[in-house]
Amino acid sequence: MPYCELERIKYFYYERYPEEPSRLNKTVLFVHGAGGSGSYWARQLNEIGSMARTIAVDLPGHGRSGGTACDNIAAYSEFIRRFAEKTIDGCFYLCGHSLGGAVTLDFTLSHPELLQGIILMSTGARLKVLPAILDILKSGVRYHELAEIVYSKKAQRRMVELGAQEMAATSPLVWFKDFNACNRFDVTSRLAEIMLPVLILTGTDDLLTPVKHGRSLAAGLTNVRLHEIEGAGHMPMLEKTEDVNRYINDFINK
Repeated sequence: MPYCELERIKYFYYERYPEEPSRLNKTVLFVHGAGGSGSYWARQLNEIGSMARTIAVDLPGHGRSGGTACDNIAAYSEFIRRFAEKTIDGCFYLCGHSLGGAVTLDFTLSHPELLQGIILMSTGARLKVLPAILDILKSGVRYHELAEIVYSKKAQRRMVELGAQEMAATSPLVWFKDFNACNRFDVTSRLAEIMLPVLILTGTDDLLTPVKHGRSLAAGLTNVRLHEIEGAGHMPMLEKTEDVNRYINDFINK
C-alpha cells in the first residue's frame, strides 16, 4: 500500500483501481471517523473499487500515518486538500464517516470546485459528543464500553469484539483530540450553501448520530438523497456493507 509525503511526513492510504480503464474517470476518497483508520473502508474498496478508483486515507496521527491528530475539523479538511492535490487528478467524490463526515462538509464549503459529489455517513451538521462518551474518556478509555455504544445491539458479537480491539490500537490522546474536534463542529447555518449532489446514509440503531441527524442534514440541503439503513448502528459500512455499497454505487453512477 502507498504513502503520500507532505512536508517530509508520510501518510498512509489504501487504494484500488478498477480493471476497466473506462472506469478510471471516477475517484472516491473515503475519510474515516474519530479514532479510526482507512482500514474501516476495506469492504468498500473491495467492491466499489471495481467500479471506480477508491482511496481510503489514514488521517494524521491515525493508523499507519505520521504526523499528529488534529483538534479541529478545519485542520483535517486542509490535510485532505493537500493529500488530494498530490494523489488525485481532477474532481472526485468525497465520502466521510462521523468525524470524516464533518471533514467532508467543511471541505465542501471551502472547495466545492474540487468535488463531483459528497457522501455523508453517520454524521451531522453539528456533532456534540454524547455525555456517555465523555464519561468514558474522563475515566480512561474503556474500549469495550465504547464499542457497545458504537455498534448496533444486532451486530455480530465478533464484530463488536474486533471493533474494541481496533479502538484500543488508537492512543487516548488521539481519541480526545478527535472528540474535541467533533464537539466544536457546527455548520448548521451554512448547509444551504452546498449545491453539490449529496448522499446521506444513517443507521436506524445509531446511538452516536441518531437518525434525526441525517434527517436534519437532508432538510438543510438542496440536491440530496437520504437512506436510513435498518438495523445499522454507527458503523454501517461494516454492519450493513451490501446496503452501503449499493447506495454508493448507485449514487456515483447516476
